[in-house]
Amino acid sequence: MSVSKSAFVKRPSTDGKCDTTLQPCDIIHVRTNTLLGKLIRFFSKEKDGKPSWASHTAMVLEVEGNQVQIIEALATIKIHLLDDLIKSGNGLKIDRISLGLTQGQQLMITTIARRYEGRKYGYPAIAAHFADWFLGGRYLVRKWMKMENYPICSWLVAYSYMKGAGIRLTAYPEGAQPDDIMEFCESNHWQRIYEKD
Repeated sequence: MSVSKSAFVKRPSTDGKCDTTLQPCDIIHVRTNTLLGKLIRFFSKEKDGKPSWASHTAMVLEVEGNQVQIIEALATIKIHLLDDLIKSGNGLKIDRISLGLTQGQQLMITTIARRYEGRKYGYPAIAAHFADWFLGGRYLVRKWMKMENYPICSWLVAYSYMKGAGIRLTAYPEGAQPDDIMEFCESNHWQRIYEKD
């Protein structure tokens, strides 16, 4: 499937707010309560010592009719419906770059992300994040990893944005963490499209 010119749909919501339509490349921040999610939030604590809000990142790929496809790194990198994520009961926040993206940028970003569909989740990258945390939060171990071989959720979104549109969501996609991407969106005044705690 490709990004269509009319690829916009208003998402109905009973639990959260949705004040506009979803578009390809909208970024989805997820707060999971799994053991891995709790560990990610703990080890990516904010400077004030509070656990991070986001433990996972996904991205809208395509909107067709009332169907919203997303891509996310789970056990493998998977394309499925946003409704599956909404029904999971996790906290969700969806952001969009304030000035928007051109259709060409959307196509490039989503094309790059799709290249990783079916790849196995990068558990070695999680170990590298932990090693860097242990080294005081430095970007050392991850710098030497070939993250393309070990894709994780935040890398997939950050790398796709950087390669597809030249937009850096973090200084280095290899060092991206879910909460870093959410903080970037918030500090750069991206539009909050949807929110459900």
